[in-house]
Amino acid sequence: MLLTENLLLPALLFTVIGIVIGVIVVLIIVDHSRGKNREKLATPLMADDEEETPGLPTDRFENVAQLFRERSSGRLVVEVDKKVYYSRDTAPRHVLQELDGINEGLINWLGKTAAPVMGPIKNETLPPPIAPIPAQPKSEAPTATSIVGQINEILQEVLEESSTPDRKISLMQEPSMGVVVWVDGIKYTGIEAVPDPTVKELIQMAVKKWERKNDLSRRYP
Repeated sequence: MLLTENLLLPALLFTVIGIVIGVIVVLIIVDHSRGKNREKLATPLMADDEEETPGLPTDRFENVAQLFRERSSGRLVVEVDKKVYYSRDTAPRHVLQELDGINEGLINWLGKTAAPVMGPIKNETLPPPIAPIPAQPKSEAPTATSIVGQINEILQEVLEESSTPDRKISLMQEPSMGVVVWVDGIKYTGIEAVPDPTVKELIQMAVKKWERKNDLSRRYP
C-alpha cells in the first residue's frame, strides 16, 4: 500500500506540472496571435495616414535653400549652396537677394501678402549732399561802357525773346579770370566752358548783334 502511494505522488506532481506548462504555452500562442492581428489592423491605417512622398525630378526642381532650427535657442540657420549662414550679417549680398526672392515665393505659397520693409542699406555709398547754389555777385556786374557789359545787355534782350526766358544767364568781367559766364547759378570760366549748347548759341547771337551794331556805328558815326 505504501509503495502504491509513493508511485502516485510523483505521477500526480508531473501531471500538474504538465498542465501548468500547457496553459503557459497556450497563453503565449494566444498573445502572439493577438499581436499579429493588431499589426495587421494598424498597417493599413498607417499606410493611409502616412504616404511616402516620391522624390522630385531634378530636371524640374532645384534645392534653393535649407532651413534649420537650433533646439537649444530656437535660432534659425540657413544653408545655401552647401554654405551655412548663422545670421543675416554673415551672408553676402547675392545670398540675401536670393533669400528675399525665396521669402516672397513662400509668402505667396502661404497665400499671404508681404508688407514692404525697408532694410538697412549695406555696402552702398550715399550720394554727397548738394551744395547750395552761390548767389551771383552784384558788385562785380560790368558797366554798360565795357564790351562785356554791352554784350550782356544784348544777351538779356536775346534771352527774353528766346523759348527759355526764365533762365538766368549773364556775362561778367573778372580781372583775374577774364570773361565769366553764370548759368542758373553755376559759374563757368569762359564761353567754351559752358556745356549747354543752347546757352552757347544765345551768347553767340548776342555777340553777333553787338558786332553788327558796332560795325554800323563805325560806318555811320
